Amino acid sequence: MFSKEVRETKVVVKAEATFYAALLECSPALLSTTRGLTIEKRALGTYLVLSEAIVAPQSLFTRYLKYGHSRQVFGTEHPLYGRACVHYNDMGEPQAINHFNTRLLLAFFEVQLALGFAGPAFHRHQKAIEDILAGKQSVLETNYYNPFTHQDNVGIHYVYGPEEMGSGYGQADWGKFLRYSEWAMRRAFALSPQDFGGTEEGLMRALAQYPGGVSDAHARDGSIPMFPIRHWTKIVSHIFQNKSSANRAISFPEMVGEAVYIPFVDCLLDMPYQRDAVIVFQSVCGSK
Repeated sequence: MFSKEVRETKVVVKAEATFYAALLECSPALLSTTRGLTIEKRALGTYLVLSEAIVAPQSLFTRYLKYGHSRQVFGTEHPLYGRACVHYNDMGEPQAINHFNTRLLLAFFEVQLALGFAGPAFHRHQKAIEDILAGKQSVLETNYYNPFTHQDNVGIHYVYGPEEMGSGYGQADWGKFLRYSEWAMRRAFALSPQDFGGTEEGLMRALAQYPGGVSDAHARDGSIPMFPIRHWTKIVSHIFQNKSSANRAISFPEMVGEAVYIPFVDCLLDMPYQRDAVIVFQSVCGSK
Protein backbone atom coordinates (compact mmCIF):
# COMPACT_ATOMS: atom_id res chain seq x y z
CA MET A 1 0.00 0.00 0.00
CA PHE A 2 1.48 3.31 -1.07
CA SER A 3 0.99 6.56 0.83
CA LYS A 4 -0.24 9.53 -1.14
CA GLU A 5 2.38 12.21 -1.66
CA VAL A 6 1.54 15.49 0.07
CA ARG A 7 2.84 18.45 -1.91
CA GLU A 8 4.03 21.50 -0.06
CA THR A 9 2.07 24.71 -0.52
CA LYS A 10 4.30 27.05 -2.51
CA VAL A 11 4.12 30.32 -4.40
CA VAL A 12 6.68 32.00 -6.65
CA VAL A 13 7.30 35.75 -6.81
CA LYS A 14 9.11 37.13 -9.84
CA ALA A 15 11.17 40.17 -8.91
CA GLU A 16 10.78 43.04 -11.38
CA ALA A 17 10.95 46.83 -11.40
CA THR A 18 10.57 48.47 -7.97
CA PHE A 19 10.19 45.09 -6.29
CA TYR A 20 13.56 43.96 -7.66
CA ALA A 21 15.20 47.21 -6.54
CA ALA A 22 13.79 46.67 -3.03
CA LEU A 23 15.10 43.09 -2.99
CA LEU A 24 18.63 44.33 -3.72
CA GLU A 25 18.50 46.36 -0.49
CA CYS A 26 17.41 43.39 1.60
CA SER A 27 20.00 41.96 4.00
CA PRO A 28 21.70 38.91 2.37
CA ALA A 29 22.00 37.30 5.83
CA LEU A 30 18.26 37.68 6.37
CA LEU A 31 17.46 36.21 2.97
CA SER A 32 19.72 33.21 3.56
CA THR A 33 18.46 32.45 7.08
CA THR A 34 14.72 32.89 6.56
CA ARG A 35 13.12 29.47 6.45
CA GLY A 36 10.79 28.62 3.59
CA LEU A 37 12.40 31.18 1.26
CA THR A 38 14.78 30.48 -1.60
CA ILE A 39 16.02 32.75 -4.38
CA GLU A 40 16.38 31.30 -7.85
CA LYS A 41 17.82 32.64 -11.09
CA ARG A 42 15.89 31.49 -14.14
CA ALA A 43 17.21 32.75 -17.47
CA LEU A 44 17.38 36.51 -16.89
CA GLY A 45 14.83 36.57 -14.08
CA THR A 46 15.09 36.52 -10.29
CA TYR A 47 12.45 34.52 -8.43
CA LEU A 48 11.55 34.15 -4.77
CA VAL A 49 10.09 30.75 -3.93
CA LEU A 50 8.07 30.75 -0.72
CA SER A 51 6.74 27.66 1.01
CA GLU A 52 4.59 27.14 4.08
CA ALA A 53 7.85 26.74 6.04
CA ILE A 54 7.91 30.55 6.38
CA VAL A 55 5.73 29.88 9.43
CA ALA A 56 8.87 28.95 11.37
CA PRO A 57 9.06 28.76 15.18
CA GLN A 58 10.07 32.05 16.80
CA SER A 59 10.52 33.92 13.51
CA LEU A 60 9.37 37.52 13.51
CA PHE A 61 6.71 36.70 10.91
CA THR A 62 5.32 33.82 13.00
CA ARG A 63 5.19 36.05 16.07
CA TYR A 64 3.37 38.62 13.96
CA LEU A 65 0.82 35.99 12.88
CA LYS A 66 0.16 35.26 16.57
CA TYR A 67 -0.76 38.93 17.13
CA GLY A 68 -4.47 39.26 17.90
CA HIS A 69 -5.56 41.30 14.89
CA SER A 70 -3.43 39.15 12.60
CA ARG A 71 -5.24 36.02 13.76
CA GLN A 72 -8.56 37.65 12.92
CA VAL A 73 -7.38 38.57 9.43
CA PHE A 74 -5.55 35.39 8.46
CA GLY A 75 -7.25 32.77 10.62
CA THR A 76 -10.89 33.60 9.94
CA GLU A 77 -12.83 31.83 7.22
CA HIS A 78 -13.40 34.31 4.42
CA PRO A 79 -17.12 34.75 3.70
CA LEU A 80 -16.59 34.90 -0.06
CA TYR A 81 -14.08 32.08 -0.48
CA GLY A 82 -15.16 29.85 2.42
CA ARG A 83 -11.73 29.14 3.92
CA ALA A 84 -9.03 30.67 6.09
CA CYS A 85 -5.58 31.60 4.84
CA VAL A 86 -3.64 30.31 7.87
CA HIS A 87 -4.45 27.37 10.15
CA TYR A 88 -4.21 28.16 13.87
CA ASN A 89 -4.38 25.67 16.75
CA ASP A 90 -6.64 26.08 19.78
CA MET A 91 -3.92 28.10 21.51
CA GLY A 92 -3.99 30.74 18.77
CA GLU A 93 -0.63 29.67 17.33
CA PRO A 94 -0.17 29.55 13.54
CA GLN A 95 0.44 25.98 12.39
CA ALA A 96 0.39 26.01 8.60
CA ILE A 97 -0.50 28.05 5.55
CA ASN A 98 -3.68 26.77 3.93
CA HIS A 99 -3.07 28.91 0.86
CA PHE A 100 -1.11 31.98 -0.14
CA ASN A 101 -2.76 35.23 -1.15
CA THR A 102 -1.61 38.78 -1.85
CA ARG A 103 -2.30 40.02 1.69
CA LEU A 104 -0.15 37.29 3.24
CA LEU A 105 2.69 37.91 0.80
CA LEU A 106 2.70 41.64 1.43
CA ALA A 107 2.69 41.13 5.20
CA PHE A 108 5.63 38.71 4.90
CA PHE A 109 7.61 41.16 2.77
CA GLU A 110 7.10 43.99 5.25
CA VAL A 111 7.47 42.05 8.50
CA GLN A 112 10.10 39.40 7.81
CA LEU A 113 12.11 40.93 4.97
CA ALA A 114 11.52 44.69 5.44
CA LEU A 115 11.83 45.05 1.66
CA GLY A 116 13.21 48.40 0.61
CA PHE A 117 14.85 49.17 3.93
CA ALA A 118 18.60 48.99 4.52
CA GLY A 119 21.08 50.02 7.20
CA PRO A 120 19.65 52.17 10.02
CA ALA A 121 16.24 52.30 8.30
CA PHE A 122 16.03 48.51 8.42
CA HIS A 123 16.76 48.42 12.15
CA ARG A 124 14.19 51.17 12.85
CA HIS A 125 11.63 49.21 10.84
CA GLN A 126 12.25 45.96 12.70
CA LYS A 127 12.26 47.68 16.10
CA ALA A 128 8.93 49.35 15.32
CA ILE A 129 7.37 45.95 14.56
CA GLU A 130 8.83 44.46 17.75
CA ASP A 131 7.46 47.38 19.77
CA ILE A 132 3.97 47.04 18.30
CA LEU A 133 3.96 43.30 18.97
CA ALA A 134 4.94 44.09 22.57
CA GLY A 135 1.98 46.45 22.92
CA LYS A 136 3.97 49.67 22.67
CA GLN A 137 3.19 52.73 20.57
CA SER A 138 5.44 53.03 17.56
CA VAL A 139 5.43 54.62 14.11
CA LEU A 140 5.95 52.04 11.37
CA GLU A 141 7.15 53.14 7.96
CA THR A 142 6.18 50.77 5.16
CA ASN A 143 6.72 50.41 1.41
CA TYR A 144 4.12 47.91 0.24
CA TYR A 145 1.75 47.12 3.07
CA ASN A 146 1.11 48.14 6.67
CA PRO A 147 0.68 44.77 8.41
CA PHE A 148 -1.18 46.28 11.36
CA THR A 149 -3.61 48.65 9.64
CA HIS A 150 -3.74 46.39 6.56
CA GLN A 151 -3.42 49.21 4.07
CA ASP A 152 -1.66 48.11 0.89
CA ASN A 153 0.30 50.15 -1.61
CA VAL A 154 0.37 47.83 -4.61
CA GLY A 155 -0.39 48.98 -8.12
CA ILE A 156 -0.50 46.88 -11.28
CA HIS A 157 0.52 43.29 -10.66
CA TYR A 158 0.07 39.90 -12.28
CA VAL A 159 -1.04 36.54 -10.90
CA TYR A 160 -0.24 33.64 -13.21
CA GLY A 161 -0.70 29.92 -12.94
CA PRO A 162 2.33 27.61 -12.62
CA GLU A 163 5.02 28.23 -15.25
CA GLU A 164 3.45 31.66 -15.86
CA MET A 165 0.58 30.19 -17.87
CA GLY A 166 -3.09 31.06 -17.38
CA SER A 167 -4.54 32.49 -14.18
CA GLY A 168 -3.04 31.91 -10.77
CA TYR A 169 -6.50 32.19 -9.22
CA GLY A 170 -8.94 29.31 -9.15
CA GLN A 171 -11.72 29.80 -11.69
CA ALA A 172 -14.43 29.43 -9.02
CA ASP A 173 -12.82 32.04 -6.73
CA TRP A 174 -12.23 34.54 -9.56
CA GLY A 175 -15.82 34.04 -10.74
CA LYS A 176 -17.18 34.67 -7.24
CA PHE A 177 -15.10 37.84 -6.99
CA LEU A 178 -16.50 39.18 -10.25
CA ARG A 179 -20.11 38.21 -9.48
CA TYR A 180 -19.91 39.65 -5.98
CA SER A 181 -18.47 42.89 -7.38
CA GLU A 182 -21.38 43.25 -9.79
CA TRP A 183 -23.99 42.47 -7.11
CA ALA A 184 -22.43 45.05 -4.78
CA MET A 185 -22.25 47.67 -7.54
CA ARG A 186 -25.91 47.13 -8.39
CA ARG A 187 -26.88 47.37 -4.71
CA ALA A 188 -24.89 50.61 -4.38
CA PHE A 189 -26.70 52.00 -7.42
CA ALA A 190 -30.07 51.14 -5.84
CA LEU A 191 -29.03 52.97 -2.66
CA SER A 192 -27.46 56.01 -4.31
CA PRO A 193 -28.14 56.29 -8.07
CA GLN A 194 -26.74 59.83 -8.16
CA ASP A 195 -23.24 58.42 -7.66
CA PHE A 196 -23.68 56.65 -11.00
CA GLY A 197 -25.05 59.64 -12.86
CA GLY A 198 -28.63 58.88 -11.85
CA THR A 199 -29.40 56.64 -14.82
CA GLU A 200 -29.29 52.96 -15.71
CA GLU A 201 -26.86 53.89 -18.48
CA GLY A 202 -24.55 55.31 -15.82
CA LEU A 203 -24.63 52.01 -13.98
CA MET A 204 -23.83 50.13 -17.19
CA ARG A 205 -20.83 52.39 -17.83
CA ALA A 206 -19.61 51.80 -14.28
CA LEU A 207 -19.99 48.02 -14.61
CA ALA A 208 -18.09 48.12 -17.89
CA GLN A 209 -15.18 49.70 -16.02
CA TYR A 210 -15.54 47.55 -12.92
CA PRO A 211 -15.67 44.63 -12.85
CA GLY A 212 -15.78 44.52 -16.67
CA GLY A 213 -12.45 46.21 -17.41
CA VAL A 214 -10.66 44.33 -14.65
CA SER A 215 -11.99 41.02 -15.93
CA ASP A 216 -10.93 41.86 -19.50
CA ALA A 217 -7.40 42.85 -18.44
CA HIS A 218 -6.94 39.70 -16.39
CA ALA A 219 -8.21 37.49 -19.19
CA ARG A 220 -5.92 39.23 -21.68
CA ASP A 221 -2.55 39.06 -19.87
CA GLY A 222 -3.10 38.07 -16.24
CA SER A 223 -2.75 41.66 -14.99
CA ILE A 224 -4.66 43.13 -12.06
CA PRO A 225 -5.19 46.88 -12.69
CA MET A 226 -5.78 48.30 -9.23
CA PHE A 227 -7.02 51.78 -10.15
CA PRO A 228 -10.64 50.87 -11.02
CA ILE A 229 -10.82 48.49 -8.04
CA ARG A 230 -9.64 51.23 -5.65
CA HIS A 231 -11.82 53.85 -7.32
CA TRP A 232 -15.04 51.87 -6.96
CA THR A 233 -14.08 50.54 -3.54
CA LYS A 234 -13.93 54.13 -2.33
CA ILE A 235 -17.27 55.11 -3.87
CA VAL A 236 -19.21 51.98 -2.93
CA SER A 237 -17.74 51.91 0.60
CA HIS A 238 -18.86 55.51 1.11
CA ILE A 239 -22.39 54.65 -0.05
CA PHE A 240 -22.69 51.67 2.29
CA GLN A 241 -21.16 53.48 5.26
CA ASN A 242 -23.80 56.18 5.06
CA LYS A 243 -26.73 53.76 5.11
CA SER A 244 -28.35 51.91 7.98
CA SER A 245 -27.09 48.40 8.68
CA ALA A 246 -30.33 46.95 7.31
CA ASN A 247 -29.58 48.53 3.92
CA ARG A 248 -25.98 47.29 3.74
CA ALA A 249 -26.88 43.68 3.03
CA ILE A 250 -26.12 42.36 -0.44
CA SER A 251 -28.24 39.62 -1.98
CA PHE A 252 -25.35 37.38 -2.96
CA PRO A 253 -26.24 33.70 -2.44
CA GLU A 254 -22.66 32.41 -2.80
CA MET A 255 -21.33 34.16 0.30
CA VAL A 256 -20.89 32.19 3.51
CA GLY A 257 -22.94 33.63 6.37
CA GLU A 258 -24.46 37.10 6.30
CA ALA A 259 -23.90 38.90 3.01
CA VAL A 260 -22.54 42.19 4.29
CA TYR A 261 -20.43 44.48 2.16
CA ILE A 262 -16.72 43.65 1.93
CA PRO A 263 -14.53 46.23 0.14
CA PHE A 264 -13.50 45.10 -3.32
CA VAL A 265 -9.79 45.61 -2.63
CA ASP A 266 -10.01 43.34 0.42
CA CYS A 267 -11.71 40.62 -1.63
CA LEU A 268 -8.86 40.75 -4.13
CA LEU A 269 -6.10 40.72 -1.51
CA ASP A 270 -7.72 37.71 0.18
CA MET A 271 -8.35 35.65 -2.95
CA PRO A 272 -6.47 32.32 -2.68
CA TYR A 273 -3.71 31.57 -5.16
CA GLN A 274 -3.48 28.25 -6.88
CA ARG A 275 -0.58 26.06 -5.77
CA ASP A 276 2.70 27.14 -7.43
CA ALA A 277 1.20 30.37 -8.77
CA VAL A 278 3.63 32.99 -10.10
CA ILE A 279 3.13 36.58 -8.92
CA VAL A 280 4.74 39.67 -10.46
CA PHE A 281 4.58 42.98 -8.61
CA GLN A 282 5.16 45.38 -11.49
CA SER A 283 4.56 48.62 -9.61
CA VAL A 284 3.41 50.25 -6.42
CA CYS A 285 0.93 53.09 -6.20
CA GLY A 286 3.45 55.62 -4.95
CA SER A 287 4.71 56.82 -1.60
CA LYS A 288 2.25 56.98 1.26
